[in-house]
Amino acid sequence: MNWGKSIAIAFIFFAAFIVVLVSICMKQDVTLVSSTYYQEDLKFQDELNAKDNATHLVQAPEIKVKDGLLLIEYNNLQQVKEGKIFLQRPSDKRLDQQFEIENATENKLQFNTKNLVPGLYKVKFIWQEGERAYQINKTIVV
Repeated sequence: MNWGKSIAIAFIFFAAFIVVLVSICMKQDVTLVSSTYYQEDLKFQDELNAKDNATHLVQAPEIKVKDGLLLIEYNNLQQVKEGKIFLQRPSDKRLDQQFEIENATENKLQFNTKNLVPGLYKVKFIWQEGERAYQINKTIVV
């Protein structure tokens, strides 16, 4: 085999490699975590203020996973006017969930995690006490 044939074969293998690589990259799902990211970005300053308010709390809510339950423990939970809990799965937005908090009677909220696909979730707890908004973010593994 001479040099010309070797170079042609090497070029053919390289071109085939590039074609396979491009086809694999084109099949990857590159969706955003949120489909309404632009509207959420406009509210970013409100989110920063809510996070700052949460850092100044004497006792912040605790978010943890225990025995197949997502537990949120907070002493002032009865004073929460309205609240939401977002469970976001960074790898697949179809697995995201949202829970509303209304008229809590105890200092603890429980949500069943047995129907969730195991893996990493980002928990966003947003609530309002009086006129102030609060937000806590935490990463959990189910």
